[in-house]
Amino acid sequence: DHSALLGYSRAALAGQDLVWLLSRSRLEFTRLPQFRERLTLSTWPLRSARSINPRCYSFAVNGQTVGHAVTQWLLVRPTTRAMVDGAAAGIVLPDASGLPQPLKNPARIRPQGEPNEVFSRRVCFSDLDVNGHVNNARYAEWLLDAVDPRRFAGRAVKALQVNYLHEMLPGETVALSRYDSENGWALLGEWEGKLLFEASVELAPEAD
Repeated sequence: DHSALLGYSRAALAGQDLVWLLSRSRLEFTRLPQFRERLTLSTWPLRSARSINPRCYSFAVNGQTVGHAVTQWLLVRPTTRAMVDGAAAGIVLPDASGLPQPLKNPARIRPQGEPNEVFSRRVCFSDLDVNGHVNNARYAEWLLDAVDPRRFAGRAVKALQVNYLHEMLPGETVALSRYDSENGWALLGEWEGKLLFEASVELAPEAD
């Protein structure tokens, strides 16, 4: 929505054979919003670095900040899958260098040791977005569904990250590997030996 306000909506970019694709995202919360609370979202872009376009977010309830997020976006030509430098394509976002970056840029997720569980999931129609790829939010759902729901008893999500490495397409059967840690887990998705995504979640300490 903010990109559209700046003049770079999906329709406007399509006229240049361009589309925004999400590359990495990380969210951290001091507490999760509760049912029926009104959530206020603020967002601003950071300075682009070559073809990577970072964007920050702040979440507030009743004026109190409850979380932040940072995402990295790519400009891509859908016909060739080539990444494009936004400035070279005339995409100029406002200078927000004076605004803070509340979180560090998302790093690679590299779990150690052997996975605690390996299973598979087939990409189906309801997983897809308007580009015909797996919707970015579906990765987070797979991450949270990868464990027994009882693991969440008395604990909330403190941080969540997804790195989108390659598109997932309908009909592919993705091999999912879960790596457990004391306060969370990581999930890697592969297809035919290619790493498609990596994700992780950290849980807050158990409530008293």
